[in-house]
Amino acid sequence: MILSAPITAASADYTIQVTSTTIPVHISGALLQALPNPPAVNSSSPFGQLPVFKIHIEGGNSSLLSSFLNKALKEKSPSVSATQVTFDGSSNGTIYHYDLGFNVVGLSSEKGDAEIFDLAWRSFSIRDDIKAGNFSINTLVNSYLENRILLFAQLQPTSPPPLQRVRRWYLNDHLIDRSEVGDLTDNLTLFNFASMSTPLTAWTASYDIGDSRFLYKADTGFNLTFHEQFNEAGEIGNLLWNAVYKLKAVIEAPWGAVASNNSLILESQNNRSTWVMMGLIITSSGLLGGTSLFERRVRDPQKSLKSRKTKR
Repeated sequence: MILSAPITAASADYTIQVTSTTIPVHISGALLQALPNPPAVNSSSPFGQLPVFKIHIEGGNSSLLSSFLNKALKEKSPSVSATQVTFDGSSNGTIYHYDLGFNVVGLSSEKGDAEIFDLAWRSFSIRDDIKAGNFSINTLVNSYLENRILLFAQLQPTSPPPLQRVRRWYLNDHLIDRSEVGDLTDNLTLFNFASMSTPLTAWTASYDIGDSRFLYKADTGFNLTFHEQFNEAGEIGNLLWNAVYKLKAVIEAPWGAVASNNSLILESQNNRSTWVMMGLIITSSGLLGGTSLFERRVRDPQKSLKSRKTKR
């Protein structure tokens, strides 16, 4: 694998730290609307209004989220499970932000002198609506924005003079037909990381010399944009409506880790070859010490004999 230039920090929204048999995971995501655009765009607007709320989930009240999360993880990696699930979410009516944290256990196995960490679960996907009180925390686009989006999608792609309009839809910067918008919107859940199923060998790899670790990076999320361009008497204007949910993912691994398809391979902490090598070193040291002692004993009598002859 070709590594990019060394770096000193790992800024990410979705972090996986492969340090031991228990792996901490942290995901910090934000659904944004009405993002600013270049000067050619006259205005950027939200698709709709989100409910205003602030919630915290931890311990006993995390059972519902934990069940959905564990089901999704096990669909990718049957042996793993999530523990110590915590969640914080808040909305101001336009923007929604959340922090999800949990530990993943049951993902490592040993083969010979190697320890293999199964990371297939990283691309877990939850498509169900998850409620915290009366609020959806996963299907926000579908639950709160889809009605307005579908109304926009019913508008004709063009309109005649005197006010000419051209309307276009984009998903992740790719032009799509307005007839596709409804079905695509149904799939825009926040806990959907299916795009991260790309083999780890295809992720961008770099290294952090200071902390002696490898970093594997990828991007996930979505960007749904409705663009309306109008022309009136030669004056051209541009209006945008958007919903953007983009995350940078980073897997942090110890120095010497090797990426496979869905796994990271590390030297086992109980590496037998290490103990064999130590044994050989200790044995060699012992033999060397014994040989030196024997040679000394052989030489010493000869020295004593010479000294006696000299004295006579």
